[in-house]
Amino acid sequence: MDREKVIEALIFLGKEITKNISNELFQNVIQKNCEANLWFKEDDVRYAISSIALWLNEDILYNFCGKYQYTHKPKSVAVIMAGNIPAVGFADMLHVLLSGHNFIGKLSHQDKILLPFMVEIMKKRVPEINNIVKFSCDKINNFDAVIATGSNNSASYFEYYFRNYPHIIRKNRSSIAIISNNFEYNNYNFSSFADDVLLYFGLGCRNVSKIYLPVGFDLEIFTKVFASHSKVLDHNKYRNNYEYHKAIYIMNNVSFFDSGVVLMLENKNLHSPVSVLNYEYYNNNTNDIYSNIIENNKEEIQCIVSDKHFPNTVSFGKAQQPAINDFADGIDTMKFLELI
Repeated sequence: MDREKVIEALIFLGKEITKNISNELFQNVIQKNCEANLWFKEDDVRYAISSIALWLNEDILYNFCGKYQYTHKPKSVAVIMAGNIPAVGFADMLHVLLSGHNFIGKLSHQDKILLPFMVEIMKKRVPEINNIVKFSCDKINNFDAVIATGSNNSASYFEYYFRNYPHIIRKNRSSIAIISNNFEYNNYNFSSFADDVLLYFGLGCRNVSKIYLPVGFDLEIFTKVFASHSKVLDHNKYRNNYEYHKAIYIMNNVSFFDSGVVLMLENKNLHSPVSVLNYEYYNNNTNDIYSNIIENNKEEIQCIVSDKHFPNTVSFGKAQQPAINDFADGIDTMKFLELI
């Protein structure tokens, strides 16, 4: 199948999402997805699907594809997907199809509904999609290359198991925020920073789990910032994490700041548990802290949010709105697919 047909199917999907995201069919699928994974809530699933639809227009797709070759000797690419946020494997599926290869998706049991549903929509416009897309929740066979996403532990297994195949293996990553020395709260839409931390309950690799603050920054500001997302405390799994970590910190005399929605812990680690945001003060130049962080942690950082426009940073509220060419782990998936 040629690239034009693939793009036609993707454009059709984008239009159907935009037009029908609130209709009964979508609503039923979204509800089933949330029932299958109790960490998913309906607003988050709609946000994830709607964000995908932003990529699926003619200009974006053709401009993106123009930089890459389309193979006419397709191979089968196995994509092992995580289930931490809704439809998290869509980008890999998109890249495989736009490269001309066949897609074999190993679905997570935590997120096995959305992608097959979207492919069914694509098949209504281009039935031949059925010949190049397959899904499974079980073991997959007969593939030529692998893209696998998982924890650091599973990544070690993947590296060994798929050592004889061309592969991309993704490990745990976190995202960070850097507040500059000259930050002024009233001059920026800092309230949208709550999305960067709390969308998907903080379970995504693009969720901010650590923030760097200039010395003297008033933590009370975060009480206002996170108040807009106080409904996360209505979710049992999130509230259980919030209350558990709060109790642990109190019992162990660990100093922390309670914003009322998120616990803030002064901690050098980039990774933090659900309901906790690590923070660290710095007293040198913002440019220096940025350079030091990147130099020392580049293999662990997925996304950087800041009020200052450093290279490869995004503005507040944009962490979960990657562009079509914001490749996970900074690895150009399309270039990889050209070479297999």
